[in-house]
Amino acid sequence: MNQTTVTTLALAMQAQQPVLMVGDPGIGKTSMGYAVSRALERKFRVIPAHVYSQEDIGGFPAPDFDRGFVRMLPNEALFSGLTDDEVIFWDEINQADEHKQGALMRVILENRAGVHSFPPGVSHIAAMNPPEHSAGGTDIAPPLANRFLWLDYRVDVKAWCEAALKGFPDPTVPKLHPLWENLVGPQLSLVVAYVRARQDVLISYPKEHAQACGPWPSPRTWTYVAKMDAACQSIEADDDVRLSCFSGLIGNSRATEYLTYLRELDLPDTEELLRKPDKFKLPPRGDQRYAVLASVTGAVVRHFTDDRYHAAWKIFDTARAGGAGDIAVASASSLAAMHKHLKGPGPRKEMEAFLPLLKKTGLIPA
Repeated sequence: MNQTTVTTLALAMQAQQPVLMVGDPGIGKTSMGYAVSRALERKFRVIPAHVYSQEDIGGFPAPDFDRGFVRMLPNEALFSGLTDDEVIFWDEINQADEHKQGALMRVILENRAGVHSFPPGVSHIAAMNPPEHSAGGTDIAPPLANRFLWLDYRVDVKAWCEAALKGFPDPTVPKLHPLWENLVGPQLSLVVAYVRARQDVLISYPKEHAQACGPWPSPRTWTYVAKMDAACQSIEADDDVRLSCFSGLIGNSRATEYLTYLRELDLPDTEELLRKPDKFKLPPRGDQRYAVLASVTGAVVRHFTDDRYHAAWKIFDTARAGGAGDIAVASASSLAAMHKHLKGPGPRKEMEAFLPLLKKTGLIPA
């Protein structure tokens, strides 16, 4: 198994980012989904998307004449007994017609089928063969395509031959840091800085229909990029994994551009800053300011101690005093969310200085 693919799939499952695995028939897409789910100690439920009707998936209309509205009742056999640690694997998704795909959009985006809300921890994976290798298969409709992280699944011949003789090993999967969601705000700040500098990248709907039936940049997928980069940062994933995550959401060209942009920000050493926060100097460029504060927050999340938490607030207070409070506020909110993990007293002075900004931006009640 390709470790980059395994890591990408495992991170997406835990971050509840829907994934679409694309690969030739018989290549082992379902087996990969099951193996990674098992390694994460999650249940695995296969639903062949093309077998069931639009109403099975999205709900049958059931008029409630007493209350004057219509309830949508899905096929209970599909979703009964769902648990918080379950993965739904939608197989042969591109053999589902446009009506079924329309029903799947709401299920995958809202994690519900009709009136039936799924447990919050349920994750979604879909799989498809390339249209040219599918019996009656089509392209995925662009609105549905734009909800997935696309994962091109291939098999390494040498690795397969060795595993076929010796046995297929269980995949090695990373576990997300418990505080990983505190990194989403800082990573979204970096996305915003990039989009502000390159306004044409926010939405790039492909001119060719075939390309629109794959990953492409939109406000939705840029938000997903921030979420997946937060997951990557929490485990210190390498750039191959980050590129895999980004490419599956916004396409390879834009993903490469964004990762290159992040690499070239020329940031100071984060660990050195946390050791000597009084030496911090505010970078001149706005995107560098976003990046260094996101980096500081990420370092504290990954290795939390009272001293590092206090040092981070000193750095943020320096940024605020230097006129970068509006840039620092998203990361400051993430830092504030970690306050409960302190063993001793918190940096009250520095935190109180941010209260007006946090209230102004709506991150805390006014």
